[in-house]
Amino acid sequence: MENISQHASQDLISIDGIIKSLQIQREEIVLDYSPADFTRLMKAFAELVMSERGEYSEFTIDRSNEPVILELYKYSTMDKSFSGNLFLGVALIGSYGCGKSLIMDAYSRLVNQFVQSKGLQVCPVLFKTSMELYNLAKSGITSQMLHTPLVIDEIGREPKVAKDYGNESTPMIDLLFERHRKGTITHATGNFTLESLSEMYGKMLGDRLKQMFNFIKLNGSSRR
Repeated sequence: MENISQHASQDLISIDGIIKSLQIQREEIVLDYSPADFTRLMKAFAELVMSERGEYSEFTIDRSNEPVILELYKYSTMDKSFSGNLFLGVALIGSYGCGKSLIMDAYSRLVNQFVQSKGLQVCPVLFKTSMELYNLAKSGITSQMLHTPLVIDEIGREPKVAKDYGNESTPMIDLLFERHRKGTITHATGNFTLESLSEMYGKMLGDRLKQMFNFIKLNGSSRR
């Protein structure tokens, strides 16, 4: 599945350079909301996402998702009490229907609203499903796909190999390798653990996923 020679040069890249790139991106966007304001905004944006899905109900913050929302607040404000590495992305992992996509979609909109309100000259966060990215990457990985902050919804759900007239390629694997190489902030949602993703994508990329994501568990059963 994995073209080892194609990605071998990745090992020659200084990890210090990647970390520096991540630090610069993170320091460009540090939210200044209070915990209460952040929570209210998360609720409002979550309900906006729900309405776009045709779900006209209240977004409930409870003991299952409140700890995750608090961690996202700490992450967004560069609070050193955050449980992971402030300079990596967030991969929100949980069971089907527990609300992880809703939370990360709402979070990306909250960040984009903050960027717009402050007039910051930074790229907005894109929210794309892994299947959308797979189809886009099959046609070639663009500069926007490499340099824009991104939430990959349902990472690992896309096909791992694309076939075109007998030729095989690995669009998502290549995209993740390149985003790691560029040191671009990447977030994700999914049902799979780091170990499962490493098995799907191969150990070489699995090692890099550890350098890209804080894996945070969203507890709870389906809310659907």
